[in-house]
Amino acid sequence: MISVILVSLFLLVEPEISAQESYAGSAEFRIAHGYVQQAEVLYREGRYHYAARLLDAALEFLPGYSEAALLYAKIDLRTQDTTWKAIEHLETAVRSNTWVHTEPAAGAVELARLYVRTFRFQEARQIILKLEDTAPAGRGSSELSILWAQTLIGLGDLGAAQTFLSEALRQFPQSPQLYKLLAEVLNRRGSRQSARDVLQRGIKEMPEEAELIYQLAALQGSADGRRELVERYIQVGGSDPAAALLAVGGGSRRRYLDLFFRMGGNGRIDHLDQLRRMLPEEEFRELIDGYSGSRISDANRDGFYEQRYEYEGGVLKRWISDQDQNGIPEATVDFERGIPRVVNLSSGGDLQDLQYRYSDYPFLHSATVFSGPLRQEYRMIPYTVRHPVFVASEQLQLQLRSGVIAGQDYIRRNSYGMEEYSGDDPIPDRRIHLLDGRITRVDELPDARGNFTRTIYYAGSLPVKGFRDMDGDGSPEIREQFLNGRLWKITMDQDGDGNNEFEQVFESDSYRMYWDYDNDGVYDSREFSRSDGTLVRGFSSRLNGIYDLSDSGGSR
Repeated sequence: MISVILVSLFLLVEPEISAQESYAGSAEFRIAHGYVQQAEVLYREGRYHYAARLLDAALEFLPGYSEAALLYAKIDLRTQDTTWKAIEHLETAVRSNTWVHTEPAAGAVELARLYVRTFRFQEARQIILKLEDTAPAGRGSSELSILWAQTLIGLGDLGAAQTFLSEALRQFPQSPQLYKLLAEVLNRRGSRQSARDVLQRGIKEMPEEAELIYQLAALQGSADGRRELVERYIQVGGSDPAAALLAVGGGSRRRYLDLFFRMGGNGRIDHLDQLRRMLPEEEFRELIDGYSGSRISDANRDGFYEQRYEYEGGVLKRWISDQDQNGIPEATVDFERGIPRVVNLSSGGDLQDLQYRYSDYPFLHSATVFSGPLRQEYRMIPYTVRHPVFVASEQLQLQLRSGVIAGQDYIRRNSYGMEEYSGDDPIPDRRIHLLDGRITRVDELPDARGNFTRTIYYAGSLPVKGFRDMDGDGSPEIREQFLNGRLWKITMDQDGDGNNEFEQVFESDSYRMYWDYDNDGVYDSREFSRSDGTLVRGFSSRLNGIYDLSDSGGSR
């Protein structure tokens, strides 16, 4: 189907192009714009994969084309896992500023929203301040006012946020989000009653706004008051299981428990932890045992998880932590029968990524360090390295313990060997043998079958000798000797009879080479360099080791 689209694309009527843009008349733009038009059709039809392929083509013809990047970001935003890609595309769109049919502010506002959502408040602040009509006095749009307030709150400037929100609400009294944010700020500043007053103002202005009713219920002191508000929340169409949880502690407990689970409470692990504190353990277990599916923790109730848990038949199979909600997990743990087996961590420091594998938790089997295309797999000494990843807790929610990301020195000290790989190549580039963190042997230069052709032995982490097996028969043809960590001598015995056909010795400022032509163990030719660079050559005409022919000349 995609090939038909690509061929028929150029049969479209020529698009209208803004004459204001100097590049808009170029052939590259005309082709790229055609791709974007067709991608928009596919996007509206929900055929996102095909739309993305067309946008790839558009961006290849016109790199940085803002409207193509903006549409790509909309495709990326369908799932949390690709939020980071959406940010990259929006940054491209805003930076290149090659808009033709779209207001430039559209991309900037969308990028600011993503920065806020992923807690990058300083970057959001810079973008919002560059937009028109964003002076913090309630001017502009309610959308920008919300983003500015969220940015101030995220930066910890609650006083400025309160002042701004109070003024913004005078201009946008129909914005439920502004009421919610102002109530949040007041509550965090210790003015709980003032927060309730703001929410009641919002409810009076918008009686059917479920979120404001929920927020007021969450701040309500009495159980009866919470139940009354929860009922009202349900009547106006509210469906968050957190609301039912607010009323569980009072009368009609069974009704609100049923309501909680009907609303999807079994999929909200943070709420289940709250419920666990309210119920006897046996009753609680009866309600949640045997669950299959996802459970998430969404602390700020924005629809994007900070943690996700995957269960099968009541057994935890996987846990993902994405605290900044950008789609790049800080931690992913795979479980076997509820026990951690594989842990993937993103450190954000010297170690770009780290993977632990467990033989019998908490004993490490191996640790892999990823740094760009290079990966290093360390093998741990069996049942000697205890490395638990979670803080012991009675809660359903898991918490990584501090120091879970071990430094590479720690990993190296506790392993007996490491294999180093490039990219996705299944054959290691080299294998390093370790003892107390020090190198004892290195195998390198793998052949086509993955057999290492060179081995170097170490003492005190310095190389002392090495062997090369060029034909893979298990018998080395080349031997190397090191002195103070530097290569000192190379010898070659190609037929394995114990007699060297060649030898080279490296001095600090000179070298010596010897050849044995008749393989009798006596060198028949030699060459060496003096400290002044002069070459001296000698040859035994009778092949008996007596150099009766010689010459000398300039440097080699």
